[in-house]
Amino acid sequence: GQDDSDAVGVLDPHLDQARGLRHRFPHNRDSSRGQPVVLVGNSMGGRLAMLYAANHPERVDRLVLNDIAPSLDAAVSARINRNVAETPADFENLDAVVRYYRDNPSMTGLAGYRGEILAEAARWSVKPAPSGRLTWKIDPALRGTAPGQTPIRQLDLWPQFEQLTIPVLIVRGGDSEV
Repeated sequence: GQDDSDAVGVLDPHLDQARGLRHRFPHNRDSSRGQPVVLVGNSMGGRLAMLYAANHPERVDRLVLNDIAPSLDAAVSARINRNVAETPADFENLDAVVRYYRDNPSMTGLAGYRGEILAEAARWSVKPAPSGRLTWKIDPALRGTAPGQTPIRQLDLWPQFEQLTIPVLIVRGGDSEV
C-alpha cells in the first residue's frame, strides 16, 4: 500500500504491508540470488522494514532505520495523525504539490529545502489518480474514510525489535521528534 504498490485497504495496514513485502523480495535465483537483503526504511517504511525483518529473519541481512523508533510518544503519533487527516487527498498538478510542500515544511519534513530538491521530493511522493489528478503514494486506508479520521494508531514495536538478531543502524536528525 506504500509507494507504487497496491493498497491493502485494512485497518491494520502496518502488519499487512510488512507481510506484503515478502512479494517484493522473493528469494529465488532470479531476484536476490538467494541472498538476504539489506533493508533501509524511512519513517513508516522503517516500521514496515522492522516488522518484515522480525518476521523473516532469514531474508534480511541488515537493517537501517531512518527517523523512526520501535515506539513513538503519544503526542508525536497524534500530530502525525492530524497531519495525515489535514493533508489534501489530491492535487491538480505537480506545481500544486510543490506549493504544498513549500507552504507546509513542518508537515512534510522538508523545512529549508527549495527549488529542484523540493520538486524532486514532490515528484516521488505522488502518482496519477484515475481522476487525472495526482494523489499520494500511500494506502487510502491510512487516510481514513472521512475528513479528520485516520486509522493510524500507536504501535509498540519493541517486542519485534528485540527479536532482531541482525545489525541495525538507527539514523535520526537533531530536529527529529521520534
